[in-house]
Amino acid sequence: MSDKLRDYIGGALMTSIGLATFFLSLGYDFGNLTRMGPGFFPVILGVALIIIGLCIGCVAYFRGVDKEHVTHTPLIIDYRGWGCIIASVISFIILSEYIGLIGSTFVSVFIACFGDKAAEIKRTLIFSVFMTGLSVLLFSIILKSPLPLLRLFHAEF
Repeated sequence: MSDKLRDYIGGALMTSIGLATFFLSLGYDFGNLTRMGPGFFPVILGVALIIIGLCIGCVAYFRGVDKEHVTHTPLIIDYRGWGCIIASVISFIILSEYIGLIGSTFVSVFIACFGDKAAEIKRTLIFSVFMTGLSVLLFSIILKSPLPLLRLFHAEF
């Protein structure tokens, strides 16, 4: 499969996910920049995914096809990668209720990193700590999200 075809498929997939996210989130209150409603983030995320998907498709359209790199191998689905990403999202949803933002973000990023077959435990731990710190900075300090940082034994911190 050529790189151009892969980019078309990736762009179409990203655009379709963005469209679905956008239209499904229109039922929620959007709010404004100072008082964001529950639909604010999904709408913005959907629009961003649509734009990125269209950009990927446009880049693929204007790129020439190199005959040497065109292969006729079937599309290989990376089940490990898909499984780790889906498990990561599910773990965040479940764990955020019980252990808070810090623990759920760390576990979620840790699981997602193992979607890559070349993942190393040391780099995965460092990246998980970095992303946890970044999420605490962004969601707790800057955006003042109501999700508690830690939940231990039903106590919130």
